[in-house]
Amino acid sequence: MHRHRGRIQFPNDDAMLKDALVSAFGLHHSPILVPVARWGNFIPALNEILLIAGRLEFDHILYQSVEASASKALLDVLQSYLDEDTLVVGKCFKDHQFQCGPRVLNGVTAPWNTLALWSVKKLALTGFLLVAEGLYGVAGGVEEVSVIALHQTIRPTSSKAKLIKIKDEPVDCWTTDWTEPGRREWHATKMASKISRPAAHVDLLNLGDLGVVEHIEH
Repeated sequence: MHRHRGRIQFPNDDAMLKDALVSAFGLHHSPILVPVARWGNFIPALNEILLIAGRLEFDHILYQSVEASASKALLDVLQSYLDEDTLVVGKCFKDHQFQCGPRVLNGVTAPWNTLALWSVKKLALTGFLLVAEGLYGVAGGVEEVSVIALHQTIRPTSSKAKLIKIKDEPVDCWTTDWTEPGRREWHATKMASKISRPAAHVDLLNLGDLGVVEHIEH
């Protein structure tokens, strides 16, 4: 974002989380807390904060999982690759299938909103697509693939997607070693369908080619 004040969104009915955020940031920082009344499965909350970023004319928007950590140095790296012809730059995680060079876009080659920096002016043209919300009898999620595929179809010269692998990174910066059995099983199921779910979404959109992701080692 091109301004120093950040926006933090949270479910509208989660009073405890709101109190925790105010307690954590209120004295030393000035984020704006954005309550989201309709969180949905995946898409409404993502588009709610995108709408605010667009109205405030932010340049970039960072989506980050609560389970992922990111240093300023890492975010500076991602931002350095978000050129005028680029839609999104994401951090490579251990569950990605990374190989330097252009790769066919799918659920394990694309940037994930676990930690991804998007161009607001590009993404706000469409927002994330409701086809990835879990409609039409197709499981939702992996919303990054369908919107990248659409943008590379309608704006092919200005919609690059980039996945950045940090060389010699000591840790993955995404906590996935949960102790709760249900949480581990949910994550395993989610990862096992990372390709099939977005492929079904793109098929529903009748986009044809999935698109391309540039894999870059930094």
